Amino acid sequence: MARKYLSFNPFTQTLMKEYKFSTSGEISDAISRAHTGFKNFSKYSFQKRADRLINLSNVLNLNKQELATMMASEMGKPINFCLGEIAKSVECCNYYAMNAENLLKSHNYPVGSDCYVRYDPMGVIFLIMPFNFPVWMPLKTSIPHLMAGNTILLKHCESTPQTAEILERCTKEAGFVDEFINIRPDIPDIEKIITDPKICGVSITGSVRAGKAVGVIAAGSMKKVVLELGGNDPFIVLQDADLTKAAKMLVAGRLHNSGQVCISPKRTIVVADVYENFVSLVQAEAANYVIGNPLDEKTLLGPMARADLCEQAYKQVKDSVELGAKVVLGGKPTDSFNFPATVLVNITENMPVFKEEVFGPVISIIKAKNEQDAIRIANNTEYGLGASIFSKNVNRVKNEIVPNIQSGMVFVNENPKSIVQVPFGGHKSSGIGRELGENGIREFCNAKTVYIA
Repeated sequence: MARKYLSFNPFTQTLMKEYKFSTSGEISDAISRAHTGFKNFSKYSFQKRADRLINLSNVLNLNKQELATMMASEMGKPINFCLGEIAKSVECCNYYAMNAENLLKSHNYPVGSDCYVRYDPMGVIFLIMPFNFPVWMPLKTSIPHLMAGNTILLKHCESTPQTAEILERCTKEAGFVDEFINIRPDIPDIEKIITDPKICGVSITGSVRAGKAVGVIAAGSMKKVVLELGGNDPFIVLQDADLTKAAKMLVAGRLHNSGQVCISPKRTIVVADVYENFVSLVQAEAANYVIGNPLDEKTLLGPMARADLCEQAYKQVKDSVELGAKVVLGGKPTDSFNFPATVLVNITENMPVFKEEVFGPVISIIKAKNEQDAIRIANNTEYGLGASIFSKNVNRVKNEIVPNIQSGMVFVNENPKSIVQVPFGGHKSSGIGRELGENGIREFCNAKTVYIA
């Protein structure tokens, strides 16, 4: 039987709907439509594009309950978090509608003649998006590029096809007909799409393995890429930290979306003097997160989105326990989708829960000898997406610790998060390029130098 896009409810564990893959003809037609759409859309004024985005923000608000309900049903995310994801997407629409023209204004250079750089759109941008934020991810990636004058061809995740369908309907209602097109390609079709001459750039949010594969294909045809990949973020707790606040922040950040977040704090590194106290606080806080119905507004923790993700997270926990890790809360799925809040201690740097990205509700707490050891442990990873540091001495953290952390983002006394006004992206194996902010909107622009003698 051929593979399909399956809309499956992980809470009720029932199949809701099946979708066939897009045919080669449908994919070719979608690329052509987006390419033709670019020829017109790129000539629109900033105000005309902004009007479309304002329309989209209104349509999203009108359809937020339907969209959030389907998101919760398809991937198990608690509905209040789904509504928050939509609200953040609305914020992104409004921010770029108001600020894109200024972010892309020409920059003059005093070189003795009239010399400036202008930012021109490139064309059709192919987006490959994940399951974990099926509204925010495609919109926060596409909105800046649409405001720059590009058009979007979107491959949504195979496990959230109904959410993708509702989202495309919303974009069409807002006026994005040939500028934002959703397709359902099979894996072998991906290379053909990337190498199509009408595609000018590719942006993927996914695993390091997937990002490298896409990067190699894109490089072969000289296509610009933005790779927003995995993370194994350190959450550093220093001796002078507010331990109660840090424990609450850690648990909320790590268990959000059942731990299926690239930028969640996956390696908690605590200096020895406060380790035992902090572990007790985390254990007590995490015990409040009980798996419930994602459609219940009181639910904080839902099922995992897919059985294979649950199985992989459990394998990482089990293999780490065999190497000496100790489970102080949870530790084992109750079925193929439900993984309870889990806290592990006695972690060492050779364990899977330290070395690998764990995409599940697993809090791993590592003891550091001191501050310098904590920094060393934090950097002992191939990843470099985000990092958190908790301390009351903010100035010292800014000046002495932040410069030594190998990551694309560092948050002090806060969990890492995406903010529409500032760049989002990683270092090392966590990615190439930036999304959001001034940097994000320029990623798929041709920075054209103009010199007039």
